[in-house]
Formats: sequence, structure tokens, C-alpha cells
Amino acid sequence: MEIAQETREGIQVFQVQGKIDASTADSFEESLIRSIDEGNTRLVVDMAEVDYISSVGLRVFLLAAKKLKPLDGKIVLAAMQGPIRKVFTMAAFDRILPIADTTEVAIQEMS
Repeated sequence: MEIAQETREGIQVFQVQGKIDASTADSFEESLIRSIDEGNTRLVVDMAEVDYISSVGLRVFLLAAKKLKPLDGKIVLAAMQGPIRKVFTMAAFDRILPIADTTEVAIQEMS
């Protein structure tokens, strides 16, 4: 898994590539939590190039959302491929976390 980070319009955007599973979830969680601890409370995760996510990966998003809630923050997931979106839907995570069709739409939702 590779993670690239950039700031767009004051929003921290993570571009994730590869698998989010037991072997990569810890480093992904660390990146998200570090960003939140640095004061970034508006996060977008571009998942266009994520080709697999396990339950451990889903847990990372839940932890980040819980950490952001008392800070009045928000995390929006974007650009999921069909199979990945299906996992989020089956796990009912689409009811917990907003999912946008594109990163640009996710950024607009933050404004």
C-alpha cells in the first residue's frame, strides 16, 4: 500500500493505492491519526486505486471518524471502485461515513 498526502483548499487529501488489510492497516491508521493530531479535521480519502479492503481496514475508518467527532471534524471517502464500495455497503459503513463519487465532489462536500 502507498499513501500520498496533499492539502487542497484547507482539506487533507489522502490518495491510497493498493490493499488495506492486516499488513497495511497500522501504517494507514498512523497516517490518518497523525494528521488529525496535527490539527487536520477535514479529511478526504481518495480510494480510486484501492483494490482490496479487509475488516481491519474498515476499522481504521471507524477509528478516524470517532477521533474526528468531538473535534467537529469530518472524513469523506471518494472514488471507490465497485467491489470496494460493495464492501462498505454490505458492512453498512456507507451509513456511517459519507462516500463521494470523486475527490472533487468530496472536497466540495466539506465546504
